[in-house]
Amino acid sequence: MSKLFIFWLILQPFVVWNGSFEGPKVFYFLFGSTALLVFWIAAFFKHKKNINFVKSDYFFLLWLVALLVSSIFGVHFFESIIGGSYRHQGVIFFLALWLIGKTVGLLTKTERTFLVKGIGISVLIESILVISQFLFNHLYFGKSLGTLGEANAVAGFLAVGFYFVYQSFPKLFLIVPLIAIIFESSRSGLISFLFNLAVFGENINRKIFKPLLFLTLTISVLLVLSFSVFKVSSPFENRPLFWKMATEAIAQKPFLGFGAESDEVIYNEAFVKANMPLNNLIVDRAHNLLLDVGLWSGLVGLFIFCGWLYQIFRELKETDKKYALFSFLVYSMFQPLGVSHWILLIIIVNI
Repeated sequence: MSKLFIFWLILQPFVVWNGSFEGPKVFYFLFGSTALLVFWIAAFFKHKKNINFVKSDYFFLLWLVALLVSSIFGVHFFESIIGGSYRHQGVIFFLALWLIGKTVGLLTKTERTFLVKGIGISVLIESILVISQFLFNHLYFGKSLGTLGEANAVAGFLAVGFYFVYQSFPKLFLIVPLIAIIFESSRSGLISFLFNLAVFGENINRKIFKPLLFLTLTISVLLVLSFSVFKVSSPFENRPLFWKMATEAIAQKPFLGFGAESDEVIYNEAFVKANMPLNNLIVDRAHNLLLDVGLWSGLVGLFIFCGWLYQIFRELKETDKKYALFSFLVYSMFQPLGVSHWILLIIIVNI
């Protein structure tokens, strides 16, 4: 059972179907999560195995309650519960994430090592796939899609996945996802990846680390600037505009919010009011996790969610994991999160 669970997580980033990326991944995720639910019910009634709660669990479940209440009184109850729009991250989705975290906590030390190495292999395979697509010109508007369907999504997966490669392979292997992120020209992915470099400060001579860090950061700033110069701007890819619209929407319903997966409805209305109808385009995220949580569950839910983030940071004992958490948070402040990103976070904080 444990090996099946581990392989299920390892293979998740590669699930695609008929040119569709996120939808099949979520279906795969929820199908497996249903099996997990059955497992926990059987474990409770047959073996009297209780879930071991820690403080962060109470924060997360309390946020789920706030999200559920917000969804009941939100813009579309059904979609908010089961998940709608493009990412399908409804209340059930986040409950399933929590179950995955508790199941990871049951793994033995050997199984955890196997899971970490397996995810590390997934990150390296994704990196090689991106590099191959770039070299063989198998691109979409000049970007490699990998198996996640969008350049920034791929870069974020590789950046947060640094932790798993770092834990399981020689440090030279880390250049593989870095090259893939550079090929994707993802500023948020590159910044998130480089945030992990602080980990090296714990393991190498400070005299070497400081000049190396300075050189790396200098090169990174130049890369980010070059990515920005060649990036084609669009009013429908304008983060400051997204953040402004999200803040205004939160001010309209500051306590409860609009329910899970409400962003698409909110942004459709906001762009119409701004005389910029989206037509066939979809804006389903604020490109900032905290603003998304505020839209979904109001300021009450946002306060609880921030409490959860603070508590999991306190519960993390290893410095490497704390840097991985920071990397995830940096990425989430600028990009939407897919199921693959969420799973990496849940594994990191529960492994």
